[in-house]
Amino acid sequence: MDRLLFMKGALRELNPEVDPSLRQELELFATRYEKALQDVIKFGPKTDWQAEMNQTYHHFRTTFENNKLHKHISLDELHEIARKEELFGKSSDEEREKAYLRKIGDVLHQQLSSHDADDIMYVPLHAMYLPYGVMKSGKGKPKRSRKTRLVERLINGKESIVIVRGLPGTGKSVAMRQMAYRLASKALHFEKGNIPILIPLAEARKDISEDKDWVLEIVREFLMGKSFEDRELRFMMRYLEQRLTSLLNSGRCTIIFDGMDELPRRLYDERCRALLRFATEWTRNRNNKFVFSCREFDYPRELQIDSLVLFPFNWNDVESFLQTHLPAPIFEQRRKEARQAWEQGGPAKALLDNPFFLHLATRHILDRPTELLPLNRGMLFDAYVKRIFRFENELDATERSRREKVAELVETLALWISDRKISGTRAVWSDLASETEGQLIASELRKLQDDSTLPYFISIDSDGLTFRHHRLREFFAARALKRTVFLDNSPTMN
Repeated sequence: MDRLLFMKGALRELNPEVDPSLRQELELFATRYEKALQDVIKFGPKTDWQAEMNQTYHHFRTTFENNKLHKHISLDELHEIARKEELFGKSSDEEREKAYLRKIGDVLHQQLSSHDADDIMYVPLHAMYLPYGVMKSGKGKPKRSRKTRLVERLINGKESIVIVRGLPGTGKSVAMRQMAYRLASKALHFEKGNIPILIPLAEARKDISEDKDWVLEIVREFLMGKSFEDRELRFMMRYLEQRLTSLLNSGRCTIIFDGMDELPRRLYDERCRALLRFATEWTRNRNNKFVFSCREFDYPRELQIDSLVLFPFNWNDVESFLQTHLPAPIFEQRRKEARQAWEQGGPAKALLDNPFFLHLATRHILDRPTELLPLNRGMLFDAYVKRIFRFENELDATERSRREKVAELVETLALWISDRKISGTRAVWSDLASETEGQLIASELRKLQDDSTLPYFISIDSDGLTFRHHRLREFFAARALKRTVFLDNSPTMN
């Protein structure tokens, strides 16, 4: 059985550009092996069937190796994953649930406790109070709540359907990951607890139709997808997909839809209404819970969902953040400068009242202790990009040229996404392959995907690629537009 799981796992690892005839040949090998295995299971071992299995397996493995189809994972690693998947499949449902909860908890904990200070997605909010207000049915004016931290409110609140709204960079996605992590930890210790499923809606590319099961299909599609770097989590997610309807019927799901604003613009309102209908249907007389997040200006207010609205930081929040994340001597030195920027208002204040940019500003202070804070968000982003590419270091001509090429490629991709009115941060390979410019971008990205700087801006998987944050995509698109309009080939924006 582990050989069959290995073959299916290897097929899932194939690069999208693999010749269709070669893919078909490998799929045929896997089908023949599975048929022979079924005969052995049904009728008992026979020499010719076992010989067929051995021959088919070795043909598959040789074809795979000879065509160098396993760039990022060895065949031995694929065999080890298959062995673990076989053991997982022999476990009871309860044991498999626990294994999934431990794995998703570990993956989320790793994301939330990144030690890479240059990781733009690591905004250290776990020790911070995120200011928010409550709006029943999404109506009225939200009043700032200081009684309960946001994640505790999301987990323990009585609402079965709730949405977290806020401006870009206010901590929505970080809060969604924190919630999923806490729920996984809780469910490990309570029998029959709700199973958290965190779905980034940027990956929901399936066309909406009149079919009422559209949302169920995008959930299934995500669980069956390949966007998880952890390959053990992939087969656990596939198991979850098989049990999805059962878990929903028993009221044991907490589904977190992160990034409603990243749904495709075409029929956007219809998609949002479909999500709400789905949540309403599956919370009727059941203990399922649905949590959404959305940019404030993209939230369709006619949905009237109970809302937790994130506020910009006030000065006390800013001061607390700086005190937490700067060494005491540096905090004392820079507190006055930050206060002056705050009182100045405008672009200078906008560096500080948003957790995303406040984190970047904090990194800027630590990396450039003798420099003043930038005057606006564009200059702050520019400093971040220069630091990642090390443009201010002494680089030889070849290395500088290579890094400039990566920067220009990222800019071109960002503008390509913007020009096609693709909402959010993701582009799939099939979209890129549908036109000449996209094919060129995809080809260059694959050549450079081992570059050490690229993961700071883009996550690449076998289905497509994703900018690590809305703001990054917007910044690079603006840079590409500036380069196009002014024929400026410098790698960063002034």
